[in-house]
Amino acid sequence: MPATELCTRFSWCTTKTGQRQETAAVGRCPRFLSKVENVWYNINMELTEQEKVDELLKLEKDNNHMLHRMRRSMVWSQVFTFLYWLFILGAIGWSYYFFQPYIEKYWGIYQSATKTLEGLQKTGNSLPGELQGILDKAR
Repeated sequence: MPATELCTRFSWCTTKTGQRQETAAVGRCPRFLSKVENVWYNINMELTEQEKVDELLKLEKDNNHMLHRMRRSMVWSQVFTFLYWLFILGAIGWSYYFFQPYIEKYWGIYQSATKTLEGLQKTGNSLPGELQGILDKAR
């Protein structure tokens, strides 16, 4: 039964003249008609065309298998990338924990040296005024 006869008989798709009628129970009619036409075509298919469909089905399964492998590879790549960065950050944290006593020791030395230099700078800033006072007294 051709698709146009099916349409005019149930009146829920386009008519023979191409005018669109209201869809009733099926929904969007062109999808339904393409399925009906495909079923009708598959019944009357020749053997070589059936072999082509089988080959396409095999290719589709191989493609699907390959896509699943690619997806699995992506997931494992993300897991190992996360573990890589977790190891890097863990090594940095562990090294800080291991070297913390030495870092605190040298930080204390740095702070005391900074205070000493600030004291010398204050002394150096007040020294010209004191020298001028001594010179004035000597005259």
